[in-house]
Amino acid sequence: KLSTLNVSNFDAAMQGRATGVQVTSAAGTPGAISRIMIRGTNSISQSTEPLWVIDGMIIGSSVENLADIQGGANEISPMALINPNDIESIEILKDATATSIYGNRGSNGVIIVTTKTGKDQAKASISIATGVSELSRHPDDIGFAGTREWFQLVETARENSNFTPAQFHPTAQNVVGAQPGSNATLSREQALATEINWMDQILQTASFIDVNTSVSRDFDEKGSLYVSGNFRNDEGILKFTDLRRYAGRANLNFEIVEGLNSEARFSLSYLNSNRRKSQGPGEPCCNQYIASGGFNQAAVNTYSWLPVYDPNYPGQQVLFDPLSGNNHVASFDPDNFRDNNRQLRILTGLALEYALPALRELKIRGEFSLDIHQSHNILWANTVIRENSAYAFDDNQNHRNLLYNLYTTYQKKINRHGLEVVLGMESQEETERRTFLEGQGLNGSAQEIGVPAEPLRLGSFWGGEIYRRGFFGRINYKFDDKYLLAASFRRDGTSVFTEENRWASFPSVSAGWIVSDEPFMNNIPAIDFLKLRSSWGKTGNAQTPVGITVDAFTGWGRYGSRADDVGSGDLLVN
Repeated sequence: KLSTLNVSNFDAAMQGRATGVQVTSAAGTPGAISRIMIRGTNSISQSTEPLWVIDGMIIGSSVENLADIQGGANEISPMALINPNDIESIEILKDATATSIYGNRGSNGVIIVTTKTGKDQAKASISIATGVSELSRHPDDIGFAGTREWFQLVETARENSNFTPAQFHPTAQNVVGAQPGSNATLSREQALATEINWMDQILQTASFIDVNTSVSRDFDEKGSLYVSGNFRNDEGILKFTDLRRYAGRANLNFEIVEGLNSEARFSLSYLNSNRRKSQGPGEPCCNQYIASGGFNQAAVNTYSWLPVYDPNYPGQQVLFDPLSGNNHVASFDPDNFRDNNRQLRILTGLALEYALPALRELKIRGEFSLDIHQSHNILWANTVIRENSAYAFDDNQNHRNLLYNLYTTYQKKINRHGLEVVLGMESQEETERRTFLEGQGLNGSAQEIGVPAEPLRLGSFWGGEIYRRGFFGRINYKFDDKYLLAASFRRDGTSVFTEENRWASFPSVSAGWIVSDEPFMNNIPAIDFLKLRSSWGKTGNAQTPVGITVDAFTGWGRYGSRADDVGSGDLLVN
């Protein structure tokens, strides 16, 4: 069971638990996004992520970008907002026949998640789990060079290259004090007397606590109720990284009148995560110009002879060269640096299903689903790790996903023959709104952008507007519950493509034989289930960036601020 693995996001728990599914975690930080590929890479230039369907709601891929990573931290998975303990089952669709019913979004496979409903008599439960985790391979196992060994290797190389002098001097060679605004100095003797294990300065033993409570009840054939709550707190391997999740869910199923059933599913999740830089260089650069350090900087560019505190001020805890990005005690200190992401997600679905009195085998079902995902990112740094003035980037992103389906299902079984026919239509609308402000010269000590004296970038706009519509049909035939035939057809249209390429058709056919149900298999106890299946189908990949076919101006570079951009006062001529 996924819930027994106690991970912050359930998609990471799928690793190694399904054939043909490759799950790779992007990082070991709490809530880090996982990359999932079903039956390998299905596209060179487009997304290879599968389509997620949670309680009938198709989750848009663009929500992955809501946890903005301006500070160089890893993305947070949108699945971290879903409580694994609420999941009843996960079904993974791989072959063309199964995925073609999802049309222009099925080529990377489909993962269908169904949450729990009420069962049996009234039942209440509570569970508390806690634990710790450490790196499976510590950086010390790699064998980083110590101070004496480092100097010996470097000075031997300098001597072999006829450098004069052969001895290495940190300040003279511009390794120390090279950043603008830095006045740090370090002599050769001071460096040789220093031995710092920087991994010990930024790593810790990770821990978590997970609390779950639920109440469920089945009202015989009249309906069911499932209500749950969850609190989870993760402390990461990197110091000052954490993730806190609060989640609640209510699933209701009730028969309104005979033949008319209703379903309501509602979930509310809130996530608060503090992050530290874990990728890319950590020295000051770009608009931010923050000495943010980070795991990658500590592992590759920070030497053991660089001290934490300045040896030129003995007995005082004066940080050594904090503007370099190599003093990770300074860069990780929450008084100097803040990279915070907060997310709120509301996922709700309503459905009505009506069985015709005169023809009980025919059912008409309508579904309405709404996914609202809001993300707020704050990146902030003070003058300890940034030259001249404090800096902040405040980013708000909102994603709305609206889906409605209407379809009919006819099921009939006569003697050894079984038939199922499905006809329906689907419409979906996705929109995003983003508001951001970047500035420096901040007023006050609050770790917020406030009203900056020098705004660098600002914007507020709608984007990511996508409209989709599909018409689909499927026929399944069974004979003797072991000979299977199926066919499906879907006609899909999406606004991300140009008008001439907007619509496409996705047919499929398949045949199957459950060999293990044949009498001649009864004497082979080693085989419980054996099925042969052959299928053919067309699938599509519409995970294309919005507006890719439209010429647009860049929204990143400040006007005239870069050598390779249009300069201030230049005239554009076509």
